[in-house]
Amino acid sequence: MARADARIQPGNALYNELIDLCAIGKARYATTGARKYEDYAVTDAPAPPAGL
Repeated sequence: MARADARIQPGNALYNELIDLCAIGKARYATTGARKYEDYAVTDAPAPPAGL
């Protein structure tokens, strides 16, 4: 279990940083650009295949 924790904890820290950065982007574009705002929205949807 220690091995998994060694990967999970840094992964969670990275995810939290991503969410913080996305919140900044969303706040910046909330009123000026709906399209750019959506670029900063994090969802549970899978990523599109490469090349689309």
